[in-house]
Amino acid sequence: MKSSLLHTLLFCCATLFITGCGGGAEKGPERFDVSGTVTFEGKPVYRGTIIFSPDATKGNSGPQGAAEITEGKYNTSKKGKGIVGGAHIITIKGSDKIDKNAILKKSDDGMEISPEPPFPAYTIKKDLPKEKSILDIDVPSKKK
Repeated sequence: MKSSLLHTLLFCCATLFITGCGGGAEKGPERFDVSGTVTFEGKPVYRGTIIFSPDATKGNSGPQGAAEITEGKYNTSKKGKGIVGGAHIITIKGSDKIDKNAILKKSDDGMEISPEPPFPAYTIKKDLPKEKSILDIDVPSKKK
């Protein structure tokens, strides 16, 4: 009898522990997915990142959103985090496709130097909706 009661008590405690730990929804403000394309000089940005930072100067706050850029496309629902909506500062960093057989430059001390990115980090400000949305961005050419 004591053994049965002990097992029941342990089972109840374990159930409460498991259901009470983790597994719940992520805390914090509601996030919304953003997807789209990123181009530079009319061509898709091969690889990169896009970061959405709430613009505190416009009274917006919350966590950053982010996504990987792959062959000109990004989607915060895939390997990323959605946005909170509202005014944002958007930063884009990109890289070109590198030929595996290409000779990388070497510094004076013999270290290989990665090729320069096709453009410096590009930043824009945008008001984004508090819903799933599409945002296509064309990074302006550095040639002017």
